Amino acid sequence: MQFTSSHFRKCNTVTFSLNPYFLNSKPGTMRKLSQLVVVYCTLFSTFQMAAASIGGPDFTTKKIAETDDPPGCIDGDCANGYGTYVYPNGNRYLGNFLNGKPNGSGILYCANGNKYLGQWEDNMQQGEGKFIFSEGHEYTGQFRRSQFHGKGLLRYSNGDVYDGDWLANKPEGRGVYSFHTGDRYEGQFRQSLFNGEGTMFYKNGSKFTGSWRDNRKHGQGIFYDPSGKANPGEWANGKARNSVGQSGTDHETVVVENEVVSPKNEAEEPLPPNPTDSGVRVWAVVVGVANYAHMPALHYTDDDAYQFYAFLKSPEGGALPDAQVRVLVDDNATRDNILAAMRQVFLRADENDVVLFYFSGHGIEGAFVPVDFDGYNFRLEHSEIRKILEQSKARQKLVLGDACHSGSLFGVTSGNDMLAVKTPTVRDMLDQYYRAFENCESGTALLMSSKGQEVSLEDTGLRSGVFSHYLIRGLKGDADSDGDKIVTISEVFNYVKTKVSGYTAGAQTPVLTGKYDDRLPVGVVRY
Repeated sequence: MQFTSSHFRKCNTVTFSLNPYFLNSKPGTMRKLSQLVVVYCTLFSTFQMAAASIGGPDFTTKKIAETDDPPGCIDGDCANGYGTYVYPNGNRYLGNFLNGKPNGSGILYCANGNKYLGQWEDNMQQGEGKFIFSEGHEYTGQFRRSQFHGKGLLRYSNGDVYDGDWLANKPEGRGVYSFHTGDRYEGQFRQSLFNGEGTMFYKNGSKFTGSWRDNRKHGQGIFYDPSGKANPGEWANGKARNSVGQSGTDHETVVVENEVVSPKNEAEEPLPPNPTDSGVRVWAVVVGVANYAHMPALHYTDDDAYQFYAFLKSPEGGALPDAQVRVLVDDNATRDNILAAMRQVFLRADENDVVLFYFSGHGIEGAFVPVDFDGYNFRLEHSEIRKILEQSKARQKLVLGDACHSGSLFGVTSGNDMLAVKTPTVRDMLDQYYRAFENCESGTALLMSSKGQEVSLEDTGLRSGVFSHYLIRGLKGDADSDGDKIVTISEVFNYVKTKVSGYTAGAQTPVLTGKYDDRLPVGVVRY
């Protein structure tokens, strides 16, 4: 296989679900669910009208090539587990299923190029998630019944941002809507428009505070010139009824600096309930960065992180409770946020527990690259990761790195040192998985995507990083070479090393290092 520059990742550079249950159901069910999938991938066309009304960009989507896979469940368990389902219209869903429906964490790839990553409940996008338009607009926030609903932030491809309340796909309530030119509106919204009380801050230092109707000053208000002088008056449809002089231009869109709130201190929170009677808990921090400001953008690292997070939430990955998992993607994945999350999560582990760190993104010698890396500052040093791991009381420590030069995390650059770190009833399966931790010696395993001097690759055919693709497959059961239903660190390493090296024609060699027990469990296979 020949690799072009587009394959190089982290260095230089979903199909909703009609599962088998539905296919055998009464006539019309498949058609109705297919129509529902189309709604999920196109419901945001309402933004085209809303954006036009406030001067925002056009949301019209373009058709992209559909998948070559036949419709149906093409991988995993699309009834009650983790699987991939392809729809007749070309959409693809990858994630967790319950009773034949997307439930839990999952990714929906739309045939028109749009993509949703986040939480699902009974076929609906519900909870926290991220919706990416093919044109580059991105919404991150709360969903309700597959609509933007609650608190959310929409970044337009032209640099404008809305941050605030949403109701049925529209800004409604209080929010901030700013231009990339520097002007900013803060106040009330109704039907996507400035309506009610609000303040427009102008780049030149002047501002207007008062009543608005449909994006226009309307009613009583005060205009403050750049010197701070107040000019009270009354406006109608954007025009002053009395002589107040210059009162600022009415705008149709706005830009805001969005500060990422640091994770709260969870040290004093009560421990979450264990999924089994075992005394072992697994604590995880999952990081994925694709949209860099000072590095080439990556294509699939955010997907890889969400897929790994979905695996950890599934029974095959241990069914981790929300309180034991932190996921940081793109803007949230700053150096300080990552280190804070690791301290808050890993330092809660006790002597019986397991801590797991997953990173997918750019890598440089001696460090992973967080989103705020500026070419020199804000490197996520491997030494900082080692220090936190050493501070954790956890019995087992696991690091999974899909980044260039990740093998240097523990000084691995070449030679034989290899990179580390993936029933009758679900309850029985989880009991088996957690008991397996009790039967192995303590240690630290590091499974990296490449040797210290190598690059890591991503491939459009896999729609993923090569390492992360085979890691997930191995963790879900393909690596269970002895058939005992427990995937161990040695099994997943042997599987990933063989698959990745073969797929890349030897250009990328995963490595496993550290002091660890070969029997360390990293996944469990359904009976």
